[in-house]
Amino acid sequence: MTVPPEFRPEFIESQPEWRSALQEIERFGICGLNLLATGPDPLSHEVGLVLLALPDTEYVANCFELGHDILRDLAWLLENKKIRKVLYDAKFCISFVRASESRKLYAENIFDLLLASQICWSGYYELSPSSSPKNPWKKRAPDHSLAALAERHLGIRLNDVLGKSLLELCSDERIDDLSSESIKSAAMQTAVLLPIHSILEQLIDKNCLQKIADLEFKAISSLAEMEISGIYLDPRGASTILGQRENELCDLVWTMQDEAQRKGFVRVSHDGKRLCYYLNPDKQEDVMAFLRRRGFAVTSTKAEVLRGLAAAGCGFAEAVLRYRHVCQTLSFLKNWMERVHAKDGRVHPQYFQISHIYRQDQLSKAQCPADPKDRRRRACHKEAFYASGQKEVCQG
Repeated sequence: MTVPPEFRPEFIESQPEWRSALQEIERFGICGLNLLATGPDPLSHEVGLVLLALPDTEYVANCFELGHDILRDLAWLLENKKIRKVLYDAKFCISFVRASESRKLYAENIFDLLLASQICWSGYYELSPSSSPKNPWKKRAPDHSLAALAERHLGIRLNDVLGKSLLELCSDERIDDLSSESIKSAAMQTAVLLPIHSILEQLIDKNCLQKIADLEFKAISSLAEMEISGIYLDPRGASTILGQRENELCDLVWTMQDEAQRKGFVRVSHDGKRLCYYLNPDKQEDVMAFLRRRGFAVTSTKAEVLRGLAAAGCGFAEAVLRYRHVCQTLSFLKNWMERVHAKDGRVHPQYFQISHIYRQDQLSKAQCPADPKDRRRRACHKEAFYASGQKEVCQG
């Protein structure tokens, strides 16, 4: 929907007006909060607009005009347990304020509409006919976007503004042009936070889900802190391990090729026109063909099969197992090194609280014991990961 002509958020243009808005929030004891940033990364981008919703009005504050000191007031607001803050995807907002303030935030009295909707609709699927005779019904999880919540609970349609950066919204305008239609659309999306909160709060209470909601809401600050703090990766140590594993990988490939050549390994190319004497250790067909040529009646090259052959004295099976392990180590370290942030030299993983599927599935996965193979894998390269003070992060 387009923004109605009568919808006119108040634009805060001075520090006294900002202070007055904060006093109103204290008086009401509740507010809706939304941020628009210049990009999705709290470490590389900055907050451009702060949007506040009260029961009787909406405010828009321009950080570029008022100064980013107002984010310090937002930190105070988030930590004020007497004021309820209603947000959609609260971790996004808290992460930006946390990165700006360079300290851990202890957010209190947070109500996240995204998490609340996922809690209320957990285990619910919409069924639609399928063309497959084996599975005549397709299951589709509910949409938990803010636009979907507004249409589902309030019967109104919103423009897709949240989730876009300020630069995307104002690509043809100045960022500080607060009269733009897109900024008003964002303010209107902020205006629906409180009405949706009222409905979801009743649903949570009616279905006795308050304890679960409190648990999820309280975890948001910790997850934001974990994401922004990140994990230190020793680049020199990781590079050393990479070099060692790459050399070992080359040695393993040559060892397997030498044995295959001595045993007369040969296979026909896919087009059937030539013979190939190269054994590809990544191809199950090649490994299985060579083992069968050696007299082993194998039907797969799974790890447990190769471990049994290695225990029986098959050096080739042991080399294949080691080759796969080294490949996993290389893939793991390269993946982490690609994610080292240029600003602080740390890796910043993302954490998610609730899946769009059954909550019970998430809990059962979280309670599963760690795979012993994962423990051994971490032990091989844990020396590359240290926290502040050289305390180890990965425990073998």
